[in-house]
Amino acid sequence: DLDLTMSEQEKEEYYQNPLTALILMYLTFQKYRKKPKLIAKALHLDSTVIDQEIRTLIKLNLVKEGDGLEVIKRSIHIDESHKMHGRNLVNWRLESINYLQKGHKKEADWQFSTLFSTTEEKKRKIRDPFKNFVVEAQKMVGPEAPDTEVEVYHMNFDLY
Repeated sequence: DLDLTMSEQEKEEYYQNPLTALILMYLTFQKYRKKPKLIAKALHLDSTVIDQEIRTLIKLNLVKEGDGLEVIKRSIHIDESHKMHGRNLVNWRLESINYLQKGHKKEADWQFSTLFSTTEEKKRKIRDPFKNFVVEAQKMVGPEAPDTEVEVYHMNFDLY
């Protein structure tokens, strides 16, 4: 498992910028591996930014060049105790805020926010089904057939 061989410095580099993980996810699709410039169009970014992120992914041994690009590892897991965990959470919350501010909401998108009062015990009872849902959702997604139309999605949950 490549995750075990990554140095702490490499993991830190991967988690510094959410764009690195986002580009990696796009590269899991054949059409983007064949034409990485399509990622720039999809994300409304300059192609030089995408090229730099691809170079980072190659340097981290997550992607390799050959006949096009090949994804070696789809994601790098860090647990809640990892020093980059908090940074990763903040980065993706900022990405969510940016998305909302741009006003590009799609019909299938869903945003939710609520404020409530309860006991610590009930808070744990609320948290556990969300944690289980995330585990189950991760089992539902994965490699698709090359000709399947897919997109990249982002999901956050916060309970505090």
